[in-house]
Amino acid sequence: VGINYEGSHAPLKGAINDAWNIHAVLRQSLQFEEEHIRVLVDGSHGKTDNAAQAPTRTNILTNFQWLMEGAQPGDCLMLLFCGYGTQHPKEPGSKEHEAYLVPSDFAADLPEDWVTSAPVRPEKVQNSTPTPVPSAPSSQVGTPAASFVAPAAPPPPAKAPEGSRYRLISFLELNRYVSQIPAGASITMVLDCSYPAVPGLGPSHNMAPTFNRVSRGRVDYPKLHDFVSRPRFLELPPLPVQHTPPQIWRPQAFPASRVHAFCACRLQEWDAELPLEGTVQGT
Repeated sequence: VGINYEGSHAPLKGAINDAWNIHAVLRQSLQFEEEHIRVLVDGSHGKTDNAAQAPTRTNILTNFQWLMEGAQPGDCLMLLFCGYGTQHPKEPGSKEHEAYLVPSDFAADLPEDWVTSAPVRPEKVQNSTPTPVPSAPSSQVGTPAASFVAPAAPPPPAKAPEGSRYRLISFLELNRYVSQIPAGASITMVLDCSYPAVPGLGPSHNMAPTFNRVSRGRVDYPKLHDFVSRPRFLELPPLPVQHTPPQIWRPQAFPASRVHAFCACRLQEWDAELPLEGTVQGT
């Protein structure tokens, strides 16, 4: 999966390059057959010629299931995700956050300007008390009063429809797919995104499914539009909904298969993309 989020407020440049680079390794170096590989990438303005290959939430989960359900002992599977990771409160008002993969259609159910206008930390909204209009200087007593009116306040952010949510994929949900792989098989996961916190992979790597919010400061994504180096974390305004299905939270044993997880960074760190060997790639 490689997602550049073309047409969004925060496009990337190198995620698709990463996906095709790994595809070349699988086909040419490791001799995988084409029918054993599925590639999901977005294209110009976030669209692709084949709708089934678009990296939407539905398509990603469908292909997770395709990858896991036919696995047999002795099989070696691989899962690659290149794009954004994000964090979001586990449930409304909670201090606990979960990590998510961000599909290409992550904001398809929200107003077009919601992500860019709503505050990422609404609990820190500044005091909205209007500043008193200053008195006119004595030398300008005859000047019309309109000349001294304070600038109009910016329009309020678009309101998200009640019950609306982002189309995200919880890492806890990814764990449930991996748990379908039988003993004797193995899977290699390469997560080239931020917040790569896959919980419950085994006794020696048993990460908790929630964590305290990781502070990233203010990120001006429009200003990064023409930068060649960009972070691969996406800060989203929180919504008052629970994104992970409740049934996913039921206790479950560790995966029976062998799992190799390669992550671009630790939870508190962040992944980035920059020019390497003449093209933009993830690091």
